[in-house]
Amino acid sequence: MVTLSATVGFPTALTYWESAGGPQGRLQVTNIMSAVGCSTPTGCPWALEDQWSADQRVTAANCPARWLVFNSANDEQPVQQADALSAVLTAQGCVNTETIVPGTAHA
Repeated sequence: MVTLSATVGFPTALTYWESAGGPQGRLQVTNIMSAVGCSTPTGCPWALEDQWSADQRVTAANCPARWLVFNSANDEQPVQQADALSAVLTAQGCVNTETIVPGTAHA
């Protein structure tokens, strides 16, 4: 079993955090840009963001035997990230379970 609670779709996470604004939004945008190797959101090609996005890399051939997707309802990573990964795993026929726990203490 593999567990993951992190950014799984950099383009959607970037859009989310850009619209959130404030110190937390700016921090997350900076972290995403650093992770994918870009200096600014407008200068970053979508192909590069997709390359590092787990929700863009799942295929029926590379399904893990079992995958647990989890997130907290009020975590730094928005629940949409867990939803996106779970949806693509299901669409590819991968066995997965998505669990959203209350609060911020999923770990």
